[in-house]
Amino acid sequence: MLRDARRAKGLTQSALAQQAGCTQSALSMMELGRATALSRETLQKVADILGVQLPEPENPGSPGETGLTVPGHAICPNPLCLSNRPYWIGEELFFLPTGRAGDGHYCALCGEVLIRNCPHCGAPLRTPGGCCTACGQPLLSGEGIADNLHVWSARQNETISHLF
Repeated sequence: MLRDARRAKGLTQSALAQQAGCTQSALSMMELGRATALSRETLQKVADILGVQLPEPENPGSPGETGLTVPGHAICPNPLCLSNRPYWIGEELFFLPTGRAGDGHYCALCGEVLIRNCPHCGAPLRTPGGCCTACGQPLLSGEGIADNLHVWSARQNETISHLF
């Protein structure tokens, strides 16, 4: 509904995000179905800018509650978070969620908004693995983390093993 209203007003995601005080990527995630990508306050700003009436939240007193149900598995989208254990298959880096991110709206370890849908195809996450069961793509990427991902991943796994 919000995406259609944005398009009807001729606004880009970037322009709307700037007006609403959020990032373009968060707005994109919300339009792709991640109900918790934006706080209720920011979601209301977006709706006001677009002239759209939002439904009332199911739990009005809950902080950050958008009023939309978000069932299924959730993982932290931050590959640097200790809730994601790096592992290698051949020369390709993957991340296995450890289950320590929690099941709320935000990661219990780093505070990032949890994802419940594949960032590639949008399918709901149905299992706690490192790849989408619908499209087979890795849920997280190690791109840009470190110059030497092998050394970084060994250190990250050592840290995770000592902490948990």
